[in-house]
Amino acid sequence: MKPQSASEAIATLEDLSRSTLDRETAIHFLYEHSSPEAIEALARTLHDDDFGVRWAAAKGLAHAGDAALVPLLQEIISRGSDRDLREAAHHALSQNVSSQVRAETQDLQKAMKGPSADLATPEAAFKLLKKVTR
Repeated sequence: MKPQSASEAIATLEDLSRSTLDRETAIHFLYEHSSPEAIEALARTLHDDDFGVRWAAAKGLAHAGDAALVPLLQEIISRGSDRDLREAAHHALSQNVSSQVRAETQDLQKAMKGPSADLATPEAAFKLLKKVTR
């Protein structure tokens, strides 16, 4: 079932009783109809238990470019110890359509894959968030 609005898509995405296909369809709607609320919903989805949903959200965030950076950083700061979130967020950053996002996040991407990633990742994200929101 294809959503008719961003609010309907977000509700579908956040309803864990919905099928993976319905939730992935909602994700596609959100990145085709990008808005700050849609991007925030996609970022929150990076810790989802369903790999397909999580990966679709990461691809949607990569497609969102610069607009995805701050919501991604905020989600990484709050849940950066979650390995699944780090993997999905790394994809969203490393495959981002914005060359500026890819360049600005190099240190963060290294932290996500390096030793003690569960501790280093939120710290690197916090430093970057302070820098980009000045």
